[in-house]
Amino acid sequence: MRYMLIIAFALCSSVAFAGNSNFYGADGSYLGTMAPAGQNNNFVYGSDGSYVGSTANAGRNTFVYGSDGSYLGQVTNSPLATTPND
Repeated sequence: MRYMLIIAFALCSSVAFAGNSNFYGADGSYLGTMAPAGQNNNFVYGSDGSYVGSTANAGRNTFVYGSDGSYLGQVTNSPLATTPND
């Protein structure tokens, strides 16, 4: 569950968050919170308030780390797709 939570937050972490952001599951249940931890970083907390991990943005990449600081992976954010005018 924690890895799924961190990955879900990483996918959203490319968006600039002005404050805390809550995340919910498909069934509407509260999953946790992402809180800004600097210009390009976020801390991730589970539904019980425990520290789950962090994300760090670098260009188009978002790096994901576990609560122990271990590297879990990365997400590459692609630019918005555009459709050529016909």
